[in-house]
Parts: sequence; structure tokens; C-alpha cells
Amino acid sequence: MDLNIIGIMFKVGKVLALTPQSQDNQKSNNFQKLYAIVVFLLCTVCFVMNMSYRTLFYDDLSSVQLLLFVFTDVDRYLHNVYTLIIVMIFKQKEWFKLITNLRKTCVKASKTSQLLTFVMSHAAFLVLFVFVFHISVRSLGFAIGIQLYFLEYIQFYCQFYYMLFSCIILKMLLLRYSYQKFLLHEEIKMIQKRSFYRNSKSLKKIQCNIFCLKESADIFSDIFGGSILLNIFFNALKSLIYLERIIKNGYLGGMSIVSLGQIGIMVFFWTGTIVTVLRCDAVLKKFVEILRLSMKLEVISSDMTKDKNDQIRSFIDVVLHNRPKFTAFRFFEVNRSTIFRILYSIVTFLIIMIQFKLN
Repeated sequence: MDLNIIGIMFKVGKVLALTPQSQDNQKSNNFQKLYAIVVFLLCTVCFVMNMSYRTLFYDDLSSVQLLLFVFTDVDRYLHNVYTLIIVMIFKQKEWFKLITNLRKTCVKASKTSQLLTFVMSHAAFLVLFVFVFHISVRSLGFAIGIQLYFLEYIQFYCQFYYMLFSCIILKMLLLRYSYQKFLLHEEIKMIQKRSFYRNSKSLKKIQCNIFCLKESADIFSDIFGGSILLNIFFNALKSLIYLERIIKNGYLGGMSIVSLGQIGIMVFFWTGTIVTVLRCDAVLKKFVEILRLSMKLEVISSDMTKDKNDQIRSFIDVVLHNRPKFTAFRFFEVNRSTIFRILYSIVTFLIIMIQFKLN
């Protein structure tokens, strides 16, 4: 069962109050909410202190650079607000609804694939941030490095954790939609052989699963939509910061090794965001394939009895009205075109910055 990875994610996430303590303990107790509030207050205090340290380094920045850096800091803090307050206090029950739906539509999957993704992504995160912290300490000193970057690295992990968790859940949804396509394809074969009565229960099972998976996609958007939105903003802001430096210096050589480490972080998060968007699009594409098979089912059953045709039309209606949709906190839908829209926005703002420089 591929749900084992969720138990592992919960064991890791509960340390920073990012997830419920267990996928089996569905009772939301006051201790969990209190712990999330305590962690949030600690993050808030550290954020205020961190911003006071950073003001000394922000004095030499231009107005455009200052805005980009401040917006990036605020974006990371808003991610803490979203995960610790909105998700863990107001949407904690959504986690268990999602797990219940995934359990209902469970499919056979490799236990090692998701675990390998978890291990390899954490290893990459650890190597990257140990390297970045090392060069930060060498350049600025241990005390200043801790003051400036310790909280930032904790916030980075929270962003990374939700990004990884969203990719894992999307993989589960994709596997389940693929299995519904397989079942529907087998059903079509049986109908072509005029064995409809033997497999009529299978059609009802697919119908129930499609409805359940649509609900799971909605819950996914409720839990991870805000994180996806903030990660997109974070990536865009980070990109603009370093593109602005390239414009200012005229070449990459003008950047310090600390800046190059930060670019590595930006590439790491861009990769995770693009994978998330593409997996959302893969689920939508798989649903379209199911819809096409449903239409084919209607065509090949046109010469059957009225009762059989009514049952098939009922099935097609369920499929048509349960198309999955992924949103970024309900601001926009997440699909393949999202990548183009992000790049378009970055290029537009970059042109504005170039005009500022020319003036």
C-alpha cells in the first residue's frame, strides 16, 4: 500500500507542526493546535529579530532590490502563517478526509518508489543547504551567518516539505486515475464481448472512484494550494533578484559565492515547483483519457437495451461532472500553462527593471 509514505511524512512533519501527529489519530486535540501556535509564535519572534539584523545589510540596496528582498522575506513568513495557522488549525480535518479517500481508491504500487523519492530529495536538500551554510559562515562569520540565515533555512525546509508532500500526493492521484482508466478499458472489452452483466459492478466501482478522486483533488487544493501559490511567488522573486544583479553587474562573475549558493536554492525550488505543476497537468491529462474512453463506451453500447444504455449514460454524467481541478489558493488553476504565465510575468517585470536602469 502506497499510503505508508504518508505515515513517514507525518512523523517528520509533526516535529515542526506541519502535519497531524498520526494518520490514524483523527481526533483534533487542543495540544496539537497549541503546539502549532507555539511554533508559529517562535517563528514570528525569530522573523522580527531576523529582519532587524537584515536592515543593516539592506541599507546599501536600491529601492527595487529592497522591495524584492523584503517581499521574499514576507513570502516565507506568510508560508509559515499558512501552514501553521490556516492548515494546521482550520483545515486539519482535511488531511484525514484526503487519507480516507486515498485509502478507498487504493491501488497496488511500489513501496520503494515513493520512499526513494523521499530519501533522495531530503539528501539533495541536506547537501545543498550544508554547502550554502558553509560558504555563508566562511564569508560572514559563524555568528552573523546564524543570525541572518538560520531561520531562513528552517523556512526553506517548511517550503520544501510541503512541495515534496504535494508531489507525493499528486503521484498517488495519478496512479489511481491510471487504474480507473485500466478498469474502464477492461469494461469496454467486456461490453464488446457482450458480457455486460458480468462486469456491471465494475462500472459502478469506477463511478464511485471517480467521484472520490474528484473530492480528493479538491481537498489537495485546500491543503496545498496556498503553499503552491507562495512557492511560485518565492521563485519569481528570487529569479528577479538575481536577474537584476546580472543586469547591474553585466555578467555572472560579479556575484559572490554566497549569491551563487542562493541561486542553487532557487534552482532547487524551481525544479520542485515545475514537477508539482507537471504532475497536476498529468492528472488532468489522465482524466481526459478516461473521458474519451467513456465516450467510446457510449458509442459501442448504442445497440444495447434501454436499461443498459441508461446505466452507461449515468456513468458518463458522473465522469463529466467530476473533472478534477487544481488551484493555487483559488486564485488560478494549476496546469501546464501555469509555467508559461509565470515566465511571462517574470519577463514583464524584468523589462520594467531594465527601463529603470536605463533611466
